[in-house]
This record gives sequence, structure tokens and C-alpha cells, in this order.
Amino acid sequence: MAENQFPNRKKNRLKDFDYSTSASYFVTICTAQKENLFWTEEKDGTLTHAGTTAAEEAGWLEKRFMLTKVDKLVIMPNHVHMIITLIGAMPDTCEKTPDIKNIVGAFKASVTRKAGNGKTIWQKSFYDRVLRNDKEYSDAWDYIDANPYKYFNKAKYREYPW
Repeated sequence: MAENQFPNRKKNRLKDFDYSTSASYFVTICTAQKENLFWTEEKDGTLTHAGTTAAEEAGWLEKRFMLTKVDKLVIMPNHVHMIITLIGAMPDTCEKTPDIKNIVGAFKASVTRKAGNGKTIWQKSFYDRVLRNDKEYSDAWDYIDANPYKYFNKAKYREYPW
């Protein structure tokens, strides 16, 4: 591969799907170079300043974006998982209904500003999956619940469900 060329990234967006419509999304956001920024050195799940900031800013999303709910959250050493639900379109206001990209972008920017010490702490993009039914929602919820346990028991768990 030539210098400054990257492999083509597989698109993870649904074709012709409006990411500002009412839906729930399973979102994963990783730190740059998968650096462990959010847990203390003891690896016991205790949050660092950056981890606490990420948790606080996830809660802030519901205040910042009307009709947005963070249903589930886990802060891992080098990534964050959330289920974000967009409840509906904006009422008759001048504001544009936010889409998942705007919401995640605001989250990343806010955490970086408050805990990044002047450097970018996130990978450029993020992973999202539209949860299309109750089973997918439940599977994502269970995955987030189990993620810290899986981290401490890596030998037993090798693959993500998606």
C-alpha cells in the first residue's frame, strides 16, 4: 500500500436510512490508538478523570439534544458503549432534528475539551448499529452489561456479536 493510503473502510450505514428518525442505536466509540484512558491503572473498573468526564457528558446529551435518551452506558478502558434512542422529530422549532452522527460528535468534542488536555482522545469515526427490533435492543443491552465481565475474563470471550 502506498504511503498515506488507507484501505477502503466498509460502510456501516444502512442505505437510505434517515439517522435522525425515531430509533435506538448501539454505539461504540474508541479512543485514539485504543489507548487506555478511562480506567485507573489497577484495571478494577475505577474511572479516571477522563472516564468520569465521559460518563458525565453522556448524561449531558439528554439535556443538550431534545428527544434524545441515553438508555444504557458502559465506560471501558479504551472505549465507550451506549444505546442512544432518538424519540422523535423536533417540534415546530428552528432547530434541525439531530442525527446520531451529530450527537456522537458533540459527545466526543465535549469529552475532548474537558478531559483531553489539548489532544484528541478519540478515533476519527465510531461504530453504530440501528437496533431494529426488541431482540436486537435486548442483545445490545446484555452485551453492554456483560462487557466489563468479559474484559476481566478475556480468555473466555473472543468475538463481538456483530
